[in-house]
Amino acid sequence: MIKSKEIQFAGELLLLNNRRSIYWPVKQMLIFSDLHLGKSAHFRQNGIAVPREFIQKDLNTLKELILNYDTKVITIVGDFFHAGINSDTELFTQWIQDFPDLQWNIVKGNHDKSVNNNHTELPFQISDSLSIGPITFVHHPEEGQNFTISGHIHPGVKLRASYGKALKIACFLVSENQIILPAFSRFTGLDTGFLKKSDEKYTPYVALDEGVIRV
Repeated sequence: MIKSKEIQFAGELLLLNNRRSIYWPVKQMLIFSDLHLGKSAHFRQNGIAVPREFIQKDLNTLKELILNYDTKVITIVGDFFHAGINSDTELFTQWIQDFPDLQWNIVKGNHDKSVNNNHTELPFQISDSLSIGPITFVHHPEEGQNFTISGHIHPGVKLRASYGKALKIACFLVSENQIILPAFSRFTGLDTGFLKKSDEKYTPYVALDEGVIRV
């Protein structure tokens, strides 16, 4: 079940959800980062046995989010793709046919090198950064930026479970001026050391099945 947490950012109501994305109600916009479409197929092409179920589960989650909210616009804050065209990207090309009326914005990330020439048949608006209202979307967070939503870091925190084991959990990082999104795909690593290195005062919101919790 999708569960949301309301926050105020740049004077706007945003909904952080436990599926590692944000819904902006007034814009009817779903925002996420770091799907890394094609990563599992890229690994398989290089002899590493990675199940195709990873991308199928991510696309099922994305469909669930689109239908749960009244989504008209998708904004991807970088690293939507991982490598060139492969069986995973072909699967997405078929999957997207179910949503012919959606507007898709892609902010290019460091993995999106092929997005201009290899994916022009898909209905994407592609840019290096994107400003909508008071919020600017960029892939890589930079200190001192005002009202930006970014990705790239794959932020996470370590929490101590009741039985003593430390768990690494994906999280949103929220400050007065910036939001860093968790990686949408679960087939990614987590950076649990970013908070210690950053001068920005972030509040983590962990994304759990039970909901989004401020820690």
